[in-house]
This record gives sequence, structure tokens and C-alpha cells, in this order.
Amino acid sequence: MECWPELDSCLVRYPCNTSFEGISSEIISNLLQGNFLRNLNGSLCEELFSSTALTHSFEEDLRAKIETHLSSAGDKIKHYEILCLGVSCLQLFVQVNWTGPQDSIKYNPPLQFLRKSLVNADDCSESQWIEKLAAELVLDGEAISPNIRNLELLLVARAVLNTSFEGLVSAKWWQLRCLMIHQQVLEERSPIIYTQLVDLLSQLTECESVIASSALSAQLQLEAASLWLHYNHVGNAGEAGKAALKQLGLSVDLVGALGKRTKFQEKEIAQLTLSVGVDRERDENEAENTSLAPEPSHTPRDVRLEDDVRLNQIAFSDSDMNNFPLLTPAEQAAILAVCMHKLKSQPKDNLRLEEVYPYLTCLTAQPKVWAIQMSALLQRSKMDSEHRRTVERALMQFQSLSEGVREPEPSAVCRLAWVYCSYLPPAWRLEALLANTYVSLGMVQTALDIFLALQLWEEVIACYNFLKLRHKAAEIIRQELEKKQTVNLLCLLGDATDDIDCYKQAWELSGEKSGRAQRHWAMYYFSRKQYAESIPHLEKSLSINSLQESLWFRLGYAALDQENWPLCAKAYRRYCSLEPEVIQSYHRILDLKEKHVDLEVLKILKTVAVKDIPNFGFPTMIRKQTLKLFGRLTSQVLNNSTVWKLYAEVAAAEEPT
Repeated sequence: MECWPELDSCLVRYPCNTSFEGISSEIISNLLQGNFLRNLNGSLCEELFSSTALTHSFEEDLRAKIETHLSSAGDKIKHYEILCLGVSCLQLFVQVNWTGPQDSIKYNPPLQFLRKSLVNADDCSESQWIEKLAAELVLDGEAISPNIRNLELLLVARAVLNTSFEGLVSAKWWQLRCLMIHQQVLEERSPIIYTQLVDLLSQLTECESVIASSALSAQLQLEAASLWLHYNHVGNAGEAGKAALKQLGLSVDLVGALGKRTKFQEKEIAQLTLSVGVDRERDENEAENTSLAPEPSHTPRDVRLEDDVRLNQIAFSDSDMNNFPLLTPAEQAAILAVCMHKLKSQPKDNLRLEEVYPYLTCLTAQPKVWAIQMSALLQRSKMDSEHRRTVERALMQFQSLSEGVREPEPSAVCRLAWVYCSYLPPAWRLEALLANTYVSLGMVQTALDIFLALQLWEEVIACYNFLKLRHKAAEIIRQELEKKQTVNLLCLLGDATDDIDCYKQAWELSGEKSGRAQRHWAMYYFSRKQYAESIPHLEKSLSINSLQESLWFRLGYAALDQENWPLCAKAYRRYCSLEPEVIQSYHRILDLKEKHVDLEVLKILKTVAVKDIPNFGFPTMIRKQTLKLFGRLTSQVLNNSTVWKLYAEVAAAEEPT
């Protein structure tokens, strides 16, 4: 089927205020104007979704029905209308759980006719309804966060967007976005979703319409960078960010300039700031979305730093250093991608703070895109919460951001612009970050109330332990288990009481499908150095969910202790494939922390370099890299005998040249 390039591009770069001559469709117009509820309460939606007879899963049956409808609809508008129904479901789901306003569907919930199809009853309880929806969306044995609302919207969005729309690039793109949103509502990363995402990204990269448009290519790279960072593929994320900058003709560099940071500083010293170079030969779409920018009074509030010593921002001797060129939304998203890559790829120390702040200062100076402004202020607040002079601003900023999601303005369309490459977390996580800041200020009881409301039981246990009320943690979990038994609660009860029977119950409750149950069971033994007992549970957990980097590392360590070389080699190879720059990362740490020593890691590297472990890759190369690492470390850490002993053992194993 030949697609309409203009409409297809508009759907990808949503929102847009373009009108299309010759296309008369209320469903398409509703989507472009943000009237998602009107689409979901319309006749086409009810016709497609209300009488689905369950023979397999709801998603499979609904997708089969949609494909039948598409095959009988020769008019290409009908194809776009069904696609727009799926996009409306996803956008409304993101609005309710990410951007707000959250009360838009409180008194007019959509898709209520789905209850009869899903639970085969007209009078099912709310808990039955939620349980059935969650069961349809759970993958790899992992649970869905209890704070996510209106799961029926995501379920229908998946069913529609996973349908084959021949020739529609926008359909593949929205399928990619739907999968990323689905991943973020799960409590663990899903290998199934990861495989699908990588495949879709590869297909979109090769699409002719994407290759021909620098704007679409840049946007795809920006969304890819977000995807890679979510799965901790930092190198891939960095490459995607660089590709986006190149497509946009944008250059960003950290430079030094004289300035003052404090109110009483007399001598100006060098401070970092961001130099932004913009290609002035932008295409005709450079002003995209500027007409949809929220009113200044409706943008997320930037809380000023009111400190006795530190200035709100650096006062440069050259005032122009604080003036950045006017940036388009795409350029702001690219700068945010570079900033997030720096945050993820560098150690948590003062140098990272100094390097990241200029990017956030540039973004907050131009509050043009609601989602990007929210994300920039959020990242700044996370860093502010770690320092005593800025933690108060962090607290106020978190409160302001959390309240902003609940405000009725700006419109949903404004908030959803560029949200898929904004790195914005679900709204309930803003509350959790606020609670974490309360903990850092010693307001543990206030934080505990928030964690209880959000059902974040691990944090609840941590708060009770801090208050020296460990027995209370077990008590509160038992109270919740009386209401309903879940795998997570049973695992946490096992952690709180050191009762391994709880892990066994959790495993049985999941139908022997929970990677979490096996992980907690394994860590019970691992923390007690019972490595032989931990290995079977580590392997079972990883067979269910293979994207647990820390578990591969622990499996390798346990196998190393038991001298199970084939398993050790397999575990560390897998760990290195998920964290490909382990030794290189250690070198970078040495560049920043002169006396950083992790003996556990060093012992593992020594064993791998010295012993002839079968199937472990290239021993000579590993040995040379390890020798280089030990050489640098011993030049900086002179008084650690264990480090010198490990270095000597590696050097003794080196073959003479």
C-alpha cells in the first residue's frame, strides 16, 4: 500500500498543527488535536474492541480481528484511522501516567466495554479487572508496578500497534514507542521487549523515508539513545547522540571562562560552561512545535537557589557566556541526550557534577518544550539533593515538579511533545524522588508515609531499618500479604526475616516463572558466602531474565570460588557483553580517583588473566590489559600489599617476549 508521506511524517513527529488537503477523518483530526478520549469513545473503537472472543490472549485475538478489518478495507484512510486509535490509546496512557493532567479520564474512563471481553463478566471487581490486565502485560515473569493506572490503554495500544500496517513507517515508529513505554511499566528489564526493540530500530534505520530526512533521522537517533541508555548500552547511546548532533548540524563543547560561583568571591577563576554552535542553514521545519510551546506561566517552575554563599548561577565576567543561541526542540532534545550520556557514563563525583551542570543550565535557560524542561530540572534536582548547599532547592524543585504534573495547564498536546526522547520517568517516581530527598534530610517518617502510599516496600523496609524498627517491616509486609499474596512481598518478607521458605513460596506462587524469586533466593546464600548453594538459583534467575548484569557478575564470582571454569567463563563473557567496557571503565575511574581500589574486581581480573580458563576469549589480550591496569593502579596506590601481590601474580604469568 502506498502511504501518504506528509501524514506519515506528521504522525511520527507528533504533535504537529499541519492540515492535510483531501483527508477528511474525524479520528485523525482528534489525534492531532489531542482529543484522545473522543476517539476511544467513538463507534469504530467499540466496533473493533467490544466483542472480542477470547481464544488465545486478548492481544492476539484483537490483533487478528484488526488484521481482518484491514484486509477488507481498501481505503487507505481506514488504515490510518485504526493506527490513530492505537496511538490515541498510547498517548492517553502516557498522559495519565507520565505527563498529566491525570484527572482527565477520572469521570469518563475509556474502553469500559473491554471488561466483558477480558473477564467474561459484566460485574467484575476492580481488583479482578486490574489483575487480568496485568496478567496480559507481564513478560519474563516480571511484575508491573502497582502505581501504573489504566493498563487497558496500554493493552489495546500494544494490540493495535503490533499489527502489520504495510508500508507505514509511522506504524513501526509508534510500535517502537509502545514497547519502550511497556518496558518502563515493568519492574525489571525484559529480554523479550529488548529483542523486539532492537529489531524495530534496525528496520526504521533502513527506511528510505527516514534516511532521506535529516529531521526524522535525528529524531530516530534521539529515541534510540534513550532506548540504549535504558538498557545500559552506554557506548551505543553515545554513538546515537553524536549521530543526532551531526544530523542537526549542532556542536556542543565544554569550555572554560572566568567567573564567580559565590557571593563573596573576589577573584574570578575558570568555570565550565557550554559552547553551542548552530548550523544556520536549517531546513523549513526548524520552528517545528514552537507554536505549541506552553505559555511561560505554564512551564515547569525553575526554583531559584537561595543560599547564603552560593549564587543561583555562575556570574561570568563575560555576560554573553550565559546567553545561548535560540534552539529548536530537536536541538534541545539532542543536548539532553548528550547530558544523559555523561550522567550514565561517568563516575558519581564532583567532576561529573561540574561537567553536567552547563548542559542543564543551557536547557533550563530556554523553557520551550514542557517534557524536556521537566527532565532537565529533574536531573538537576537529583544532583542538588547530594549536596548540603543545594539539597533544600532539590526538595522544593521535586515538590514543584510533582505538583506541575497535576496542574490542568498546559494542554496534554504541549506536554506530550518530544516526550519519547525526554528521559522523563513516570509521575509516581517523582514522588519517590521527593521521599528519597526527605530521607537525606533526616525526615524519615515523612518519607516513610510516601513510600507506603506508593507501595515501595523495599524503601519501606529501609526506612524501618533506619528507625531501628526491623520487626515493624516484617509486620507491615505480613499485613499486605493478608490482603493479597504477591511474589515481591514474599521475597521481601524473606529478606526481612531471613526465612528461605518465603522464597520457595514466592517461586511456587509464580508458577515457577519469577526471576525475582530466584534472585532473592540466590542472594540469601551469596551474602553468606555459600556460593555453591547460590549457583543453581543464580542460573535459574538468569535463564528467565538474562538482562541482569549484576547477577551475571555474581554468578561468575561464585563459579570462580568453586573453580567451575566453564561456568565462570560463560558468566563473565555474558557480563562483559552487557558491560563491554569493564576494564576501560576502571581506567577512567583511575583518571578521576587516585586511590580507588576494588579488591573483589581485581582478584577476578587476576584469576582470569593467570589461569587458562577454557572458552574465555583471548587470554593474552586480557593479560596485557590487566597488566596495564595494575601498572597504573600501583603507581598511584603504593601501600596496598594485596594489590602488589595480585600484580606480581599477573606479571609472573606473562609469557616472555
